[in-house]
Amino acid sequence: MANTLVLPLILSFFPNFVAEKEATKEQDALPFAARILTRISMWTVGRNAYRVVAGAGFLLVVGIFTARTMTVGDVNPGEPLLWEDSQYNRDAGRMMNDFLFGTDWLSVAVAGEEDGICRQYDVVKVVEDYEDAIGSIPGVTVVISGILVARAVNDMLHEGDIRWRTLPQLRPDLAYLMGYAGSKDDNEMMSMNCKEMNVRVFLSDHKGSTLRRVVEKTEEFISTHPLPGAQFVLAGGNAGVMAATNQVVGKAQLPMLLLVYLSILLLCFFVYRNLKAPFFILSPLLLVSIVSTAFMKMVGLGLNVNTLPVAALGVGIGVDYGIYIYSRLTQERKVHPRFEDAVRVTLLTTGTAVFYTALTLSAGVLTWIFSDLKFQADMGLLLGFIFIMNMVGAVVLMPALVYIFDGGTEPSSAT
Repeated sequence: MANTLVLPLILSFFPNFVAEKEATKEQDALPFAARILTRISMWTVGRNAYRVVAGAGFLLVVGIFTARTMTVGDVNPGEPLLWEDSQYNRDAGRMMNDFLFGTDWLSVAVAGEEDGICRQYDVVKVVEDYEDAIGSIPGVTVVISGILVARAVNDMLHEGDIRWRTLPQLRPDLAYLMGYAGSKDDNEMMSMNCKEMNVRVFLSDHKGSTLRRVVEKTEEFISTHPLPGAQFVLAGGNAGVMAATNQVVGKAQLPMLLLVYLSILLLCFFVYRNLKAPFFILSPLLLVSIVSTAFMKMVGLGLNVNTLPVAALGVGIGVDYGIYIYSRLTQERKVHPRFEDAVRVTLLTTGTAVFYTALTLSAGVLTWIFSDLKFQADMGLLLGFIFIMNMVGAVVLMPALVYIFDGGTEPSSAT
């Protein structure tokens, strides 16, 4: 709104310097963009147009296969907002190497229908089996629960004989050991009167692959080992929250993009009153979305709650470029009978604005690469790539598609 109303008002107070210089320096107005866009216009017609579309198809196939292996969650260990050599990440790595107790842990609760589940051997035995099973998963360092404490107490009460580092099956003996483990008071291992128990699983990192392995193994164990009078409940701890978030992000990516594209399709159809316009405008956007996902994998970025909105942002910027170019091309085709002339004029006018807009936006966000925050640097790199690719798709791929699928027809009068 500001550019539409305020900018023309401001320009009306200044003389038309462009018109004064146009007669003598027409070729020097935008020499850099003019030279580039003139050459680009040659790649949007004739056999070159088919080469451009074929290259786009190749990128689409490569992007799809690369995006299929996209990691949902963090790719690298440590806090993703900070650089690997930050003080926090170095201290966290030192804690893991020296003590096996890192900053990432997942909590699995055992909730009983009534008090005293920790005194029931059939329940405690299943929980003990879960601890053994989850402890063998790569990425799990230590598993701690009241059962571990109870076994250590039983060992201690029998003069340190390791053969007694187990749990008794009789309810009074088991209740006696669990009392030492904390069943008489609320604590991090279990609640008072032992209606809930807690199994804390410490992890070497919170990478998406690590969390997925732990959650999948836990869900598999739960499905095959029912608890009498109790149930496993997933999952607490910072790693548990991250695992739940990753699951939601993985499910939300496709519906979010489909809704965005559906909105663009409907709006473009309403404005242009034909199905060709949405196809020409959406095709470069779809290609850029898939290629940017592959780019994220190449540079070591995972799909998480921070990077997911960037996809929608990239589509929002790219659709502007596409609408600008397609609208101007449609108008120029009414004036210039030859498609080559219409494309050249379109790119030298509206294309120049799109070209410099993309460069300006990319140059601004690419400065984030030098940020002290790794997250900001990653987003700057990703946004810069998306802005540039959206511009390339609008000024190269879309005119080539129009030439191939609509080059021999006159534009609709509705546009």
